[in-house]
Amino acid sequence: MCEIELDIDDDDDWIKKIEEEDNLYNDFYYEKNENVLVYYLYINRNNEIDHIKQNNIILTDSKIYKEKLMTMLRKNSFFNEMKYSLSSILQYNIDLMPEDVLYYLKKPKDFTFFNRRSISDIIWKDSISLFQNLNCLYVVYKERKQKKGHTKKIKIKRFNKTRKMV
Repeated sequence: MCEIELDIDDDDDWIKKIEEEDNLYNDFYYEKNENVLVYYLYINRNNEIDHIKQNNIILTDSKIYKEKLMTMLRKNSFFNEMKYSLSSILQYNIDLMPEDVLYYLKKPKDFTFFNRRSISDIIWKDSISLFQNLNCLYVVYKERKQKKGHTKKIKIKRFNKTRKMV
């Protein structure tokens, strides 16, 4: 048998260079979303924004489950002792591929990241870590029209029929 000796240099510079180059691209790797910002927009009767509230939500398995969403919507439907009704829910999720980032920077109008959602589980797609802090949810509330204090009239129909006795 023949023995082969390998000369392993103590020079690890090439490994360090690769690690340094890799560190430059760390911001472009996909990661799971762990939390998102939720913005609550309160719109008055004149279609002007009265107030904006912000809340950071921790995601479970990159989702906001329906039960948690319903609780958030009910809890935040009141502002300044006034009840607001839900107008829309918009999810902003940037799920660009790393190779599309330059194209996005040149022509951002070619991309749409808003998705209308119904009241169901909201799933967040993995994002490039550089854009993760931009992922958010917008909940838009509109001021309810106040009733004028009138009561609803109830009409009672009377039947003049009598029952036959058998």
